[in-house]
Amino acid sequence: MGQCHALRDAVAHGSFGVNAWTVDNPLLGRALLRLGVDGIVTDRSGAVPFGSG
Repeated sequence: MGQCHALRDAVAHGSFGVNAWTVDNPLLGRALLRLGVDGIVTDRSGAVPFGSG
């Protein structure tokens, strides 16, 4: 459990980013953006909106 907190803290402090791969579901993509992922890779152009709106 301590490692999970260390990872979360490192991401929160900008030590490194978090990217999500092969997110083709628009609802999941928006949820990940709200959670603050730094990048999303998808197989479907336009499946994930840009920005957090």
